[in-house]
Amino acid sequence: MLGSDLDHDAIIERLRGATPLRFKPVGTSSVVLQMTLEGPVDAVFRPRSRDSARGYLAEIAAYRVARLLGLSNAPPSVFRRVTRRQFRERLDPDFADTLQELITWTVWDRDDTLPGAVTYWVPQMRGLGLEGWRATERFTYRLTQGVEIPPEDLPLHTDISNMLVFDYLVGNWDRFSPGSPQGTPDGRRLFLRGQERAFLHPLPVHLHERLRSGLTRTEKFSRSIVDRLLRMRPGLLRSELRDTPDGPLLTERQLADLLDRREALLSYVTSLVENYGEEAVVCLP
Repeated sequence: MLGSDLDHDAIIERLRGATPLRFKPVGTSSVVLQMTLEGPVDAVFRPRSRDSARGYLAEIAAYRVARLLGLSNAPPSVFRRVTRRQFRERLDPDFADTLQELITWTVWDRDDTLPGAVTYWVPQMRGLGLEGWRATERFTYRLTQGVEIPPEDLPLHTDISNMLVFDYLVGNWDRFSPGSPQGTPDGRRLFLRGQERAFLHPLPVHLHERLRSGLTRTEKFSRSIVDRLLRMRPGLLRSELRDTPDGPLLTERQLADLLDRREALLSYVTSLVENYGEEAVVCLP
C-alpha cells in the first residue's frame, strides 16, 4: 500500500479487528472521525449519518472498485460497527460537548451499534495544489497528445490519469473540494481518498458533465487500467461488491450506472486509439 509498509490485506485485517482507542471529529461538512486503533494502523470512521445515509457504503464500494483496477494508492476501506459505549467512552475529551450532537446526526441500530466505513488513515500527506478544476488544468496538459511527460513526473501524471478514470467510473463528482486531493510528502504520488459521494443515482446531468469533462482532460492512459477495465464484467463486479451485514454496497441501478460508465470510458479510449494509435494513447505504466 502506498504510504505504508503494510500491504492492503494486512491493513484490512487491522481495520476490521483492532480495538478502537479514541474518536476525534475531523469533518467540516459531514460526520467524520479520526479513529485511533490499537497497533500500528489508524483509521477514518465515516458512520451512517442523517445527511449521508449511504455515503459509508459508497466509500467501501469505491475502494473495492479501485482494488479491481489495481490501484495501490487507494486507502483500504472496510465495513465495521462501533458500539454506543465505545463511542461515548472513547470520544476525544476535547469534543465531549459535541457528543449529543454527534449521536443525533448518526443513525444507530436497535442493538446500539453504529455501522460505518473504516478507512486507512494515511499518516503523512501533503496538498498537491490540485484543488479546483483550474489548478488541475496545469497538471493535465501533459496528458494531452503531443506533449512529453518528463520521466521524473511520470508517477504523478499516471496517478492523475488514473484518478480521472476512476472518478468517472464510480461517479465521484466531488474530488476537488478543499483539502483534496493530497499526496505523498515528496509530491510525486497521489492518494485516492474521499469517495463518499460516489455512485449517486440518478446522477444529475450537470454532475455527469463535470465527470466527463474531467475524463476528457486526459488522452493518455495506463495500460494496466485499460486491461483491467476490459476484464471488469458484471459477474466480477457483483462478486467484489458483495453484500455487507448492513445490506448491498450498491443497488442494482447503481451497478447498472457503473457498467454504463465503463462502456462509455472504453469507447472514449477506443476513439483516441483510432485517432492517435495505441502506443500514443495507452502509454502509461
